[in-house]
Amino acid sequence: MRCGVFLCQCGGNISGVLDLEALAEEIRGSDGVAEVQINQFMCGTEGHDQISKAVDERGLDHLVIG
Repeated sequence: MRCGVFLCQCGGNISGVLDLEALAEEIRGSDGVAEVQINQFMCGTEGHDQISKAVDERGLDHLVIG
């Protein structure tokens, strides 16, 4: 399994409550996790492009978007 985890700040709605950097660091140590990224708006064009690029470049076969 090559999993990519993509965390959205949601313009501060999530990142204002959760420490996404600390969460990302914890996730990076998990078995099967090949990529962890944080984006301001994962639902936007930039976020979609970021996910597509990571899937292609890192060979991801599982995704978690939160």
